Amino acid sequence: MKKLEIKHVRLIYDEWKCIERKSYRQKRIKNPDFSGFLALIDIERVKEKQVWSWGQESLTVCDDGMKWLIIVPENGKYAVTVYMNQEYRPVLWYIDIIDGIGVDEDGMFFVSDLFLDLLVSPEGEVKEEDRDELEAALEQGVITECQFAQADRTAQELRLYLEKNFQEFWVSCGRRLEEIMVQGN
Repeated sequence: MKKLEIKHVRLIYDEWKCIERKSYRQKRIKNPDFSGFLALIDIERVKEKQVWSWGQESLTVCDDGMKWLIIVPENGKYAVTVYMNQEYRPVLWYIDIIDGIGVDEDGMFFVSDLFLDLLVSPEGEVKEEDRDELEAALEQGVITECQFAQADRTAQELRLYLEKNFQEFWVSCGRRLEEIMVQGN
């Protein structure tokens, strides 16, 4: 396996080269219901739509008119990206396990991605991705035992929460969307 490194991922998702034009807004929120960072990407035009497989299904995660809502709680242990269709209906939740959030010199929010991910379907099915990368990062000395344990614990806690409280999670994401839409930049 190639040498890994903790990825510095800007919430504007510059690395998605298939997107030709998008608008972006971000906001730090502090209220009794939620404290953390929000971002919303409105994908206006793509060069090529991106379709991922989910079992026998194909899920379009990047296409003209789609929206991506990014939610990062203040604790900085995970970042949720809600891939939404043109009607703001979730297609997929992608949860990155992270090692914190920060702000770049240009004011853009970023996270430090710890490799492990959870993917959640609109039916509440949860899949884990890239555990092999998390384990390789530990073996290569890219992350510490403490970071490994924190990533593993966070993924387990999120999985348990989602299994018991998926509807609550869905509603909470809807509230975050309303907050960034109303409050804007």
